[in-house]
Amino acid sequence: MKRLKLINKTDLQLRSETIDDILQVFKWQCAPQTRRYALNKDIPTLLEHTDWMTRKIASQDDYIYIIELNEGAKISSVGVVRLDLFAENTYTISIFVAPNQYGKGVAKEALAILDKLHPSIVINAVVLKENIASQTLFSRAGYIKIGAENFTRQPLV
Repeated sequence: MKRLKLINKTDLQLRSETIDDILQVFKWQCAPQTRRYALNKDIPTLLEHTDWMTRKIASQDDYIYIIELNEGAKISSVGVVRLDLFAENTYTISIFVAPNQYGKGVAKEALAILDKLHPSIVINAVVLKENIASQTLFSRAGYIKIGAENFTRQPLV
């Protein structure tokens, strides 16, 4: 069995996404592994993706972060976590990691960092019931399951 190198808590950071990240995020969005459990299965065109990302980056209401892995002298982008404003003080989360980072704890650590950045908001997640890995992720990250495909995290402070 192949052993995965698990990340250490200090290996990850979140940074705000920029226009320079659009192409990398588009590549991840087009990966079959990413689309498999996406709520919207349609693959966007590069133009659609660029327009959408440009609006998200400019939004004053939403947050979009690149998950970065510090590998010594090299920092690599390994995923995205996004918070979309749903209602006052309530956001809907979307998270995905690069397929080569599956099973390494990247998403769980990114959620822990997000808790530190945004402790006073409500975060809701919609996770398809067949996406067992993400269902487990949100449960282990302290989100409360409130439906077959819905999780919530209440403010921590």
